[in-house]
Amino acid sequence: MTARVDDAKKAASTAGAHLQAGAATALDRVGDAWTALLAQPAVQSALAKAAPSVAAAKDALAAAHAAVASSPAYAKVYGSGVGAIAAVQGSAAYKAAAARFGPAVAPIAGPAVAAVTGSPYYAAAVENLRPIASK
Repeated sequence: MTARVDDAKKAASTAGAHLQAGAATALDRVGDAWTALLAQPAVQSALAKAAPSVAAAKDALAAAHAAVASSPAYAKVYGSGVGAIAAVQGSAAYKAAAARFGPAVAPIAGPAVAAVTGSPYYAAAVENLRPIASK
C-alpha cells in the first residue's frame, strides 16, 4: 500500500512539472504572437486612434472604483467576506480536510497557488479589492 502511495506522489509531482512546463511554453507562444500582432502597422494605427477613448474609459473606471471602494457599505461587505473565509479556514472540518488531502494535492496545487499568488497581477487585484479608507 505504501508503495502505491509513493508511486501516486511521484506521478503527481511529475504531472505538475509537465503542466508547469507546458503552461510556460504556451504563455511564451501567446506573448510572441501578441508582440507580432502589436507590431503590425494597422494595429498600431488602430491603437493610436483608440487611445483617447481608452484613456477616458480608464478615468471613468477609476472614478467608479473610487466611489464603490470608498463606501462604508462596500467596506462592510468586504469585511464580512474576509471574516467568512477566516471562519471556514479556522473550522475543524477545513483543518481536517487540509490535513488529509493537502499532502496529496500539494505537488500540483502548491506550485500553481504559488505561481498565482506570486504574480504582480494577483497582488494588484487583491489591492484593488480592498476598501479605500474614508477621509
